[in-house]
Amino acid sequence: MSIISEISGDGDSLLPLSWTAACTGNGVSLPPAKSNYLESVRESTAKFIGSAGQTAVSISPDGAKHYVDHFDMVKFEKYVKHINSWTHQLPLVFDSMALELNLIALLDLLQLGSGFRKELHAAAGRGASDTIRFGCISLHISQTALDAKGLQALTLGDVSQHFGIPLFGEERPMVEGSSAVMVSQASLLRPLAEIILGCLHDTGKRLEQGGFSSLADFIIKMCSELPTAAHLVEKLVSAFPSLCDAAEIDGQQVYLFKKAQLIAYDVCQRFGKSDPKFAFPDIGDMTLFADNVVPAMMQHHGLIVPSDAIAAKINAGQELTLAETTAMRAASIAAAQLVVDYANSSESALKPGDIAINQATLDNYWWHEGKDPELRVLQRLASVDFARFARETFEKTYGVPTYVAAEARRSQGQDKVISIEYTTSQRDFARDSKRKVAGHMVLGIDGDNATATVLAKGVPADAESVSMLQRSPVDSSVVAVLRTASKTERFVEIWHDGALAKSIDVSSVHGEFYGDSTFGKLAWSVNGESIVYAAEKPEYDKARPEPVTPDSSGEEIAGDITDDIIGGVAGIADPRRYEVESDWGETFNGKRPPALVVLDVSSGAARVLPPPDGVSPGQAQCLDDRIVFTGYKYAVRKHGIVYCQNRPTGIYTCDFDGGNVRCLHSGSVRSPRVTPSGKGLVFLSTTPGGPHASTSELIYYDLADGSASTLVPIIATPLKKQQTVGGTQLPAGFVGIYADQLPSEPWLRVGSDPAREVLVFSSIWRSTSVVLTLDLQQRELALQTAADGTVGSNVLGANGDIVIGKCSTPAQPEMLVVGEAVCKAGSVSIQWQSIGKPATGSAQWQVLRGEGQLESVFVYPPAPGHDTRFFWTDDSAAARPLAVVPHGGPHSTYTTEYNALAAGLVQLGFGVLLVNFTGSLGFGQDAVLAQIGKIDTLSIDEIQAAASDVHARGEGDRKRTVYVGGSYSGYTGALLAGVVPGFYRALALRNPVISIGENAAMSDIPDWNYAELGLEYAFDAPPELTPAAFTAMWRASPARLVDKVTDPLLLLVGANDRRVPPPQTLSYFARLKAAGAPAQCKVYPSVGHPLDSMEAERDSFVSIVRFFAAALKK
Repeated sequence: MSIISEISGDGDSLLPLSWTAACTGNGVSLPPAKSNYLESVRESTAKFIGSAGQTAVSISPDGAKHYVDHFDMVKFEKYVKHINSWTHQLPLVFDSMALELNLIALLDLLQLGSGFRKELHAAAGRGASDTIRFGCISLHISQTALDAKGLQALTLGDVSQHFGIPLFGEERPMVEGSSAVMVSQASLLRPLAEIILGCLHDTGKRLEQGGFSSLADFIIKMCSELPTAAHLVEKLVSAFPSLCDAAEIDGQQVYLFKKAQLIAYDVCQRFGKSDPKFAFPDIGDMTLFADNVVPAMMQHHGLIVPSDAIAAKINAGQELTLAETTAMRAASIAAAQLVVDYANSSESALKPGDIAINQATLDNYWWHEGKDPELRVLQRLASVDFARFARETFEKTYGVPTYVAAEARRSQGQDKVISIEYTTSQRDFARDSKRKVAGHMVLGIDGDNATATVLAKGVPADAESVSMLQRSPVDSSVVAVLRTASKTERFVEIWHDGALAKSIDVSSVHGEFYGDSTFGKLAWSVNGESIVYAAEKPEYDKARPEPVTPDSSGEEIAGDITDDIIGGVAGIADPRRYEVESDWGETFNGKRPPALVVLDVSSGAARVLPPPDGVSPGQAQCLDDRIVFTGYKYAVRKHGIVYCQNRPTGIYTCDFDGGNVRCLHSGSVRSPRVTPSGKGLVFLSTTPGGPHASTSELIYYDLADGSASTLVPIIATPLKKQQTVGGTQLPAGFVGIYADQLPSEPWLRVGSDPAREVLVFSSIWRSTSVVLTLDLQQRELALQTAADGTVGSNVLGANGDIVIGKCSTPAQPEMLVVGEAVCKAGSVSIQWQSIGKPATGSAQWQVLRGEGQLESVFVYPPAPGHDTRFFWTDDSAAARPLAVVPHGGPHSTYTTEYNALAAGLVQLGFGVLLVNFTGSLGFGQDAVLAQIGKIDTLSIDEIQAAASDVHARGEGDRKRTVYVGGSYSGYTGALLAGVVPGFYRALALRNPVISIGENAAMSDIPDWNYAELGLEYAFDAPPELTPAAFTAMWRASPARLVDKVTDPLLLLVGANDRRVPPPQTLSYFARLKAAGAPAQCKVYPSVGHPLDSMEAERDSFVSIVRFFAAALKK
């Protein structure tokens, strides 16, 4: 049964999402050419209602006869005359017939919103029809242009103002329990405003494209061609998606065309007597303009009889699905024809009146009758807005806060009291923005309890402008803050005891702060006198007018020719201003490379340190008299750095004035952390080149003798038992270290020995994120959280013997946890306590192991319910739709942490299979390397094996299996579409790699395209893309399989994607369309590889859900 109709990818992605969802007729085939559209409505509804197996609603011939035999002709004629005169009663003055015609047509075009009836009455005291009438009159009175261009110029604010539709609802605290920072909720009526705006925008756009100045201009020209209602309805439906009121139910096309008929009827009633082109001779052939009122009246009169299930939903005021609503409306039209036929037959005793009884006049009568006070209490049909429900699901599952930073400190003199400061990131759907909020709480902890007691919560504050902050090592009451006040205004603030002590404007010193994990770090000098951070290098001078200086001699000055120009002089720009200096790729688009900045806290003087040649510095730390930092090296070009741990880097030191630069260690190293004693450094090291992410080793560098030693080595395969490797005791099952960065504050103090240095950090252990500690003195690595897939844990920071972290599960969004480090039998152990109660959901999950290193996290709803009604209603798990969702990379991992996409799909009724194929992180270095050279075979074989295993377990419907992938898993999805056509009912691919050779020429990481195929690549001398190399890449590319694709594909593209640039996907889409494949494509402006803007996240989620609904119905 059709739940929602498909929206084609023809550019509508830039229109409001709720409007595209409201166009339920998109994807439904229109009647054949030269058909009479009025007859098509009558015939299609009668055929559907009379079809075998249709049990949603029935019509009653006996009821029709009984109704006619007791028909109130006086009331009928009174009500119809009143309705027919409404267009003459608009309290408006028009300068021309065309303006009046235009407004009448717009009123009928916008006859929508019945599903918002209750909300409208609650907010404004009027229903949907009156709201539209009110808004259109307001637009006219305000002299708003309502021609083609004017409709496109309207804004959401205009709709809200003129139609009286609130965009924002109640405010709620961003942080539970505190009203200091309130977040505006999107109004329940905001989707209606978006639908109205989308309808007006699209109508204006299509009018302009067709060469029509207004909707009135269109109607006049169509009626001049052929003055019939059927002709006008056909042209309106064909031209405007918002007038294509149709649906596909059980493979049958059901045509209703309510609004198009309503326009034709009202135009005839208003202008038919004065203008022959509007005097439609076939006006009596129209059908009911079946909305939510008329079917309710016909049910009341016993003309239609809904099934018990539908009747129960109507009586309870519950929303009906599109299929149920369509069935009720179709039955109304079919039953109305029974009334018309009998009333006008010789069998009826009804005497003809002044007004003919036909479907159009009956509609007028019943609609007016539905407004009678004694009948207004009847429950109306409320059609569920499927996209609205999908959007609400998105907001529910994506709207949870995530913890991005936290610090915990014991209160002085109170060992059992802990103060925690934390920062959360959360989506604000009303403002369409992602916000950061800083919060504070005080805890009481007891090692015997599993949950800490929240003693007090401070006042949360909006922290959106804060790039980074750090406490002074000398005085913890002193805090340095990097604050971005605007695009051009930047400040360094020094706070003391909660009060602003100093604010230093650094806007002219350098560009934007670097606050990311790759380059960003704010560090204090050991003596607390200076701070060091990373920021964009200052921009070179642009041209300035040359000052006019009088020359008393009037003679030219001869001399040597020199071109040593520094700065903007002589009316020209600094020569360095336009020299090529590329950025660091994806997520750093247009950002100048970083430099270290040293600021003297006392004087406020800030100095930009010149970076070493061919090096971009970041992640600064301070020694007694030096700065230590990660230097990202580049030779002929910068290679994209985000998500890439294999880049040429070094650990460097320099003086506080930038002099005496020295490289301590080279390779692919990152994340230097100074030990508490100040005697050494620890940092992560990965094999240079090859896979972008893999197993890391942990290195210790002795600052005294300049020696480097391995604390934790690269692990080839998981350890079968506890063993000592390279002098460090490693636990059984250990798989190696998989961490992009170490925590900013990673050091624990355990016990009374001040020399004991314990590093705490997060890593991946198979399909689980875990917390590990490394005791540097005892050389013991210990697992501090469960590694069995029951929960995912991460470290946010450490202070003394306290660790602050976060944990989550597929059913539970993130929550804070606090741990106390203790010494048990000589080993470090962390005793964890949760903070607050977890917001658990109903999802269940299990880790499924396959052959070799294949492992998947399977998340699923335990039973069908109200939220799953669109996709899963059968109690059998074998009937549950399955969404196969491998990760990108390919060297990444899905863990048993909260995943918003999975949570959203599970809530809708899908089982979600998060696939960790061979090559995923967390399974040993050999597993990572096993993927190299096999990216087009190994992973897709394992993805298929994982999906088939779920089918075999009876946990998913093999006939209702879909696929979601992005980046590399978009690549595997495109391959699977060509290799195993028919296995997936639909595939949604986000920024997929389609042509590896094209990607190699355009991507910010060209080395990926070589490395994953096992081809050589040198960072300092990138290879030419030879015909042989391109041929190897083509053989592994989905682009070669276009002619094999038969399953529906949805391509979601970020227009600013540097990692997988859009041209290859757009070319693929064009070739798919040319081959007749069922493909759709959406492009999101100003969005990069992750598709992480608010609009892109929301639209892509809802589009995927609607795309799957359309595919699974067929």
